[in-house]
Amino acid sequence: LKSRQPEVWYYRFDWDEEPAPWNDIYGAAHAFDLPFVFGTFDEPSLFSRVMFSTANRPGRLALSDAMMRSMGAFA
Repeated sequence: LKSRQPEVWYYRFDWDEEPAPWNDIYGAAHAFDLPFVFGTFDEPSLFSRVMFSTANRPGRLALSDAMMRSMGAFA
């Protein structure tokens, strides 16, 4: 894309705070960033029940806040 368009916007999502063993299995996989961008950690799903714990709550909320503010500023 960059060969046809000089300005390409992207970001890299590296969240590695899933409970074991998921952190070693998945790391930051496709679409794992969506709850962080939209702040939807409480949506009822198997994903949220497995990946979001009380141990990773402070870090994920801080990261989500930073991501939402960054996306808002970009928009």
